[in-house]
Amino acid sequence: MDTSSDDRLAIGQQPRETQPASRDLSHLVGSPTSEELELLLDQGAALLESKLTSDSEAAQVLLDLLGRHIAPPGDANTWPRIRESITYYFGEDLATLLFWIVYDSQRRLEWFLEHAGPAAKQVMRKAFGLYGPELARALQDYNENPNDWTQLTQDVWFSQMDSEYLFRSQLRKMNDEVMLIETRASGYLFLVTLLCRALRRVDSATAYEPQRLEQFREELKLLDAFFGAEAATLPTSEATSDPSSSPT
Repeated sequence: MDTSSDDRLAIGQQPRETQPASRDLSHLVGSPTSEELELLLDQGAALLESKLTSDSEAAQVLLDLLGRHIAPPGDANTWPRIRESITYYFGEDLATLLFWIVYDSQRRLEWFLEHAGPAAKQVMRKAFGLYGPELARALQDYNENPNDWTQLTQDVWFSQMDSEYLFRSQLRKMNDEVMLIETRASGYLFLVTLLCRALRRVDSATAYEPQRLEQFREELKLLDAFFGAEAATLPTSEATSDPSSSPT
């Protein structure tokens, strides 16, 4: 009688998993294949659904944690505080899942919802409906260079006392430091000239975003028209500059 079994492996044959091996969700932020991504989203959705159904307060805790950290003016530390709080209550895997979705929420939230159970769908839709833009900004602030600029406020006024125009610019950085510049019209023009020279230090104009480049070109046209119309009225002596303050 043949006692061989269909379940017995042939020599050299490798066992095949009937269920995919569980992986921690940190693999989401790597470069998973399409198949791996599907499995990871299934795993993350099941994990969140399990937490929400086993803990009746979990959904409200999630919303409260997000609202508490987003309510104050955000800074580069807002996102780390959010992630730390989510990790304490929900665990590292669900904190990683939230990070992964927020990084590109317009696409990734819908991908996640395709895998999510009813409780997970409800809380995630509510969380991103209430705080989606703020979460995206918190993550952006965290990833940005703290010395990058985030806001520029400018004022121009005519001083009756000095009989000339004065310029004031206030530049706010990502770390909330503020730099203030106050100068006369010619000083401001020279500052802009130096900035324009810096723009030419890159290898190619493709270094700049097309939309920003088009805005700059349009502004150049307006400046050219403005200065061209005024050039005929300017005395030639005003066109000279102080060579001691010019860059080499």
